[in-house]
Order: sequence, then C-alpha cells, then structure tokens
Amino acid sequence: MGERISFYKCNDCSYTATVKNNYARFKQWYLSYALSVLEEYKEEFGTKELKEYLLLHDNIDAMNAQLIDEYCVEFMYAYDDAMRAEQQNLFSLFGPSMNKWRYKESTVLIANTKDEDLIYLWSYIVGGRSLSAQPNFESVSQEVSVGYITATERQLLQSKLQHYFSSASPAEEGIRYVLQMMERTANENCDVVITIDGVDNKK
Repeated sequence: MGERISFYKCNDCSYTATVKNNYARFKQWYLSYALSVLEEYKEEFGTKELKEYLLLHDNIDAMNAQLIDEYCVEFMYAYDDAMRAEQQNLFSLFGPSMNKWRYKESTVLIANTKDEDLIYLWSYIVGGRSLSAQPNFESVSQEVSVGYITATERQLLQSKLQHYFSSASPAEEGIRYVLQMMERTANENCDVVITIDGVDNKK
C-alpha cells in the first residue's frame, strides 16, 4: 500500500471537540489494551510518555505539544479502529486515499505561488496540523502525522487552488485529489481529518 494520505469526515463535526470529549474513554481503552498486550505477548504497546500522562491526568490540558500530537496519532490510528470494531464510528473514511509521492510535484507548485495562506492550508494536508500552537506536527514516535481542515478553511483553499491552477498537468495530480475531497464535502460543515503516513512531516 505504501505511505498514503487519507481523508476522514468527522462525524461529530468538530475534530478538536471529538478528541477532547473522548479522552476519558480513550484513556480507559488505551491503558487496558496496553496491559492486555503486555500480559499476553510480553510486548509494550504505545509510547511510555503517553501512558504515564494518562495515568496522572483526566484531560489533555497539561499535555505539551509533542504529547498532544502523539495522542492524536494514537486516537486516529489505534483508538478509532477499536471503536469502529464496536460499530461506533467517530470518523468516516472517504477517498481519495493515495500515495504521498503523488502530492510532491503539487507541493512544489503550491510553494511557487508565494501565497502564504495557500501554503499553510496545503501544509495541513501533506504535513499535518497540531492541536497545539506549534507550527509543525511532531509526535513522540514521529512515524505518522495527523492534520485537519475546517469547512471554512476548505472553502478558502478551494478558491485559491482554482485561482492558481486550471490545467490538468501531471504535476497537479495532488491538487486534483484535494479538489475531489473538497467537492465531496462541499455541503457539509464537518471538519475533515487527514492522516499522513511517514516521517517527512516538516512544513
């Protein structure tokens, strides 16, 4: 499958609220699952830093930037899968889900516009977006990234992409995928969450 960029609709509209409001249940599941893996397979599950935090706190408010990012990674890549298995879907996967290399030439084109707003909005898709105030998504494990983009931001991104790009050149392949994503959520007010496989997540 390779390293992919995938899109999810947030079923409760707000990604930030979903992540915060599910903390208690995430905490219970994460610590319980980590213990069961250790007992059954004699292996560690998850990161030490996150487990230590969960044992001591009842919300994410005291997390530093790197730990918030790690929490979001585990939320999207582990907890969401567990909830899906229980028929409790917090997010809905929708296409396109394509390999990261298909976005590289489009990222160069975006940078060449010198449009700071466009560059930042695009970076949420190809590099992730932290819930903290830091500019880069940098989790503890640094294996994957998570980003999100609101309905208002999608409208702005769509208008800018349509302003700067109108042809169907191969270099615009990634741009076309993002426009497809926005067309599928044009009438929805939900946040779109993006998962980005791989470690090259610097803006």
